[in-house]
Amino acid sequence: MGASRQNFSFVAESTLGKLAKWLRLAGFDTLFDHQAPDSKQLVRLAASQRIILTRTQRVYRFLPAFQGILILHNKTTDQIRHVIDELEIQPWDLKPLTLCTLCNIQLKKQSKDTLARQVPDFIRQCHTSFLTCPQCNRTYWAGSHCKNIKTRMQSWFSSSEK
Repeated sequence: MGASRQNFSFVAESTLGKLAKWLRLAGFDTLFDHQAPDSKQLVRLAASQRIILTRTQRVYRFLPAFQGILILHNKTTDQIRHVIDELEIQPWDLKPLTLCTLCNIQLKKQSKDTLARQVPDFIRQCHTSFLTCPQCNRTYWAGSHCKNIKTRMQSWFSSSEK
């Protein structure tokens, strides 16, 4: 298999908020709204080359072939593994921690000198790399949670846990 990254884009139904958040953390463009679009809106979104993630059989039946995944699992980890298996996503397809988890926008590098008001002094002294969301101005840095997130992502591909 080659090492090129697939560009998967998703739309997640309103009941799949945790799944949407984890897909964004993994670097996948994932539209999500707390207000559920109706089945006709989802079909239109599927036409824009997005994969629809739904828990609703009625919605799934409206979707064109190969444009949707019916999510039957309740646990987020099982949902993620289902998406990974359906699309044959590989570890190298992930771009962890590159999108804003709120806005779904590509994060931009930011110098710590420009973040004096957004980041506590202690954090600016301990870290050299910062990312910000151009839309909501939220600031991200590689705290201890980043290692935990990446470890969890690696476990999605572990055959012993499937």
